Parts: sequence; C-alpha cells; structure tokens
Amino acid sequence: MRNKFQLGILVGLMALVVGGCDPRPWTPRATWYKPTKMNVDPADPVEVQRIDALEQARSDYRAMLDTQVKFYSLIGDDQKRRWTEKERTNLDKAQTFVFVPAAKPAGPAKPHPVTAKTDERVLVEDVLESRLVYLRSIDQLAQHYEKNKSEQGRFKAYVIHIVQDRFRNEKTYRYVRTSQLPPLTLKPSTIIPEATEMYEKGLKLYNKGRLIPAFADFDKQREALQLFTSMIDKYPTSTRIADAAFYIGEIYKEYFHEYHLATLWYDRAIHWDPNISLPVRFQTAVQYDFNLGERARALRYYRATVKYEPYFNSNGNYRYSLQRIREIEDILRRQGKTVPEDCFEPGEEPWDQRPENFPVVNPEQTMPWYDQFGLFTPRATAASTSAPTNAARPWYDPFGIWTADSAPVPAPPALEPTPPPAAPVAPPAPAEPVVEPAPSAAPAPIPSPIPSPIPSPAPATNATDKAAGTTWE
Repeated sequence: MRNKFQLGILVGLMALVVGGCDPRPWTPRATWYKPTKMNVDPADPVEVQRIDALEQARSDYRAMLDTQVKFYSLIGDDQKRRWTEKERTNLDKAQTFVFVPAAKPAGPAKPHPVTAKTDERVLVEDVLESRLVYLRSIDQLAQHYEKNKSEQGRFKAYVIHIVQDRFRNEKTYRYVRTSQLPPLTLKPSTIIPEATEMYEKGLKLYNKGRLIPAFADFDKQREALQLFTSMIDKYPTSTRIADAAFYIGEIYKEYFHEYHLATLWYDRAIHWDPNISLPVRFQTAVQYDFNLGERARALRYYRATVKYEPYFNSNGNYRYSLQRIREIEDILRRQGKTVPEDCFEPGEEPWDQRPENFPVVNPEQTMPWYDQFGLFTPRATAASTSAPTNAARPWYDPFGIWTADSAPVPAPPALEPTPPPAAPVAPPAPAEPVVEPAPSAAPAPIPSPIPSPIPSPAPATNATDKAAGTTWE
C-alpha cells in the first residue's frame, strides 16, 4: 500500500512537470518508432504542385537560416545567432513526416556567400521573405485538403494543421531591434476605454495561464502576449502601454526564456512611464545579473531599484538589491573591472539601442535618421538622399509583409545632405542645396539619432494569425 502511494505521488509530480512544459501537438504515427509517411495522390495535380512548392519553400527557408547563422558567427553577434538557431530548430520540429513519393522541388536554394562584410540587411530580408513564402505554402496546401470532403482529405488536412500548430510564432524574429519592438518615444497620454479593455483581458489570461509554479497554460500565455502587443500596436498613446510592456517582458522571460527580448520590453516600460508601479527595474536587473551575465549593467539597475522602487520592500526586492549591489561591486573589483558609480536614470537610452552602437556593417554609408540599417533605402543607392516611399510603415512591419502594398504610404521628409569639410588652406566648399520635400509631404524635422514617434498603425487584421499558421480559411 505504501509503495502504491509513493508511486501515485511520483506519477502526479511527473504529470505536473510535463504539464508545465510546452509540448507541441503530436503528429499521427503508424508505429511509435517510425516517422509518418503521407501518401501523395499522383492523380491530383494540384496536390502534387502544392507539395512541391511547400518542399521548395521549406528548403529555401532553412538554407537562408543556415546562411544567417554563419554570418552572425563570423561577426560575433551571439544573441542574433541564438535567435537564428532557435528559428531553425522551430522549422525542423514543425514537420515530422515525409511525403511519399518524395516531392520534386524546382532546385536547391542558392544562399548568399557569407563574409564578415556581408550586408546584414540583405540576409534579414531574405529570411523574412522565405519565411513568409513557407507559411503561405502550408496554408495553401491546408486549404486544398479542406476542400476534399473525403475521409482521406480530412485526415491530410488534420495533419497539415498540426504542422501549422507546431510552428511556434514566438520562435520567429525580425533580427533588427528597431523593427522588433515599438520605439522608446511613445507617450502614454490618453485614457482609451478600448485599450483598457484589451489590457484587462490580457491580464486575466496571463493570470489564468500561471496556475502554479510547476504548471502553466502556454496557450493562454500566447493569447495574452498577442493581446498586449496588439493593444500597443492599435493604441500607442494609451495609458496602459507601459504596464502591457512589462507583462510582455514577463511572458517572454518566464515562459519562453527570451531574456534579451524581455529586457528590451522592460526598457520600454521604463521609458514610457518612469513612475510605473511595477517592479520593472528589479526584473531587468535580475535578467542582466543571472541570465545574460552582464553584471555591470545589472548593478546600475539594482541601484535604480533602490532609488526608484523602494515601495516593493515587502517582497524583498529592496533588501535583495542592496545585497546584490555589495556583491557585484566586490566581484567587479576582484576582476579588475570598472565599477559603475551611477544608476539607470529615467529617460536614459539603453546602450545597445543607441544608433551609434548598432552593428552597421558598412559604416561609411550614412543612413537617414529613420533608417539606421538601410531597411527602407534601396540597396543600390543606400547612401542616396532621395526619400524612399515606404518608410512610414508600422514598427512591426518594416518590410511590408503584413501591410498592404497598395495602401497609400506618405513619403518621409527629405534630409539635408551634409556638406564635405573644408580644407585647411583652400577656400570653403559651397554648401550643397537643401533637398526640398514634396508638396504633399510633411515639413522636414531636425534629423535626430532617435526615431520619432510612429504614426498610429492600421487596425490589426487576422493576417498575422494566418502567417503564424493558427487560422485558415
């Protein structure tokens, strides 16, 4: 009896641990040790064509990710290399079966040759484009199977839907920090009832999704994440955007282990509302201290916690921050490193988000203030002063993937070219004429290294859900 009781406790604990993980849906298998084989009907030319397109898109997508991993390994950007490896693993785990007979792709992918001087913008654009083609190919194949009302057609549609569910949207990235997140310059200045309703709904899902420490409902956390990000996207002036940014960071940190992304969202919460009543500075310090290994930066955030968040003393944050300040100072001194004497002040821009610290591959090409990476500037004329026509896309869509290309997009203001420096002896060179903006364009602002506030993006549609493979027609 005692052994049975112990066995029951062990089984219950194992169930809690497994339930607390984030398992992907199981693909049906004929036998547990063999991969599933999906038979392709050669008499159905549409099925054959769409499976060939899917396999070609998957091959191209993975080749582009392999190329990007090599590039980030060459330039030493470990964070982006880890992002790319996670996305590649996400692709590999999505489909666990093979088509029989095997698909016939049009040809192997031709990735770019990679050197340390390769333009990162080109690689990122190719990855995003190949990802979109892959997701569209899956969706088209699923739609074809859904039209087939036979038992075999319904089963094939079910298997393809499992592939769509296994491809985790949170494991895909945009790789450029200025397009991965909204700008730091948003201001929560308006009480918007619709935004408050979305925030409260997302907060309820977040609280329901974290039942006990060993068990979490990851589907609810994904829904909460989607609601918070959609609220910031649709209502960028709402008074709730800073709180939503904090909980986005909590979800990334606690459930998806994206510690770097979590700190970026924490930084936005601090900038948008320096008086936020949530322990955002303490959480940022903990991530830099234990998960990212940047103790000097963690020390500044611990000091900011002591200075600006003393009201969280009841849960031990204040006392623990004082303890870690002493310990980190001692560690840095013993390692012979510089000990920062200040704290992270409200309004201070994080070091890795300043334009002068962005890893621009070709620094001799001067980019406009809104385009430090040249995302909106034509590749052949990256240093040209001509104003591009697609710079006003929302922050979440710099490449026009989710925004309709046919929608009218206002042109950004033209910039004044910088005249060359005068020689020591020769007379000064005449100033170049200022490029006047188009009559319909807005007046040109003073160029600044910090991006200006974005225009309110268009209402969100279900295009993102379709791309993530969670909805289909």
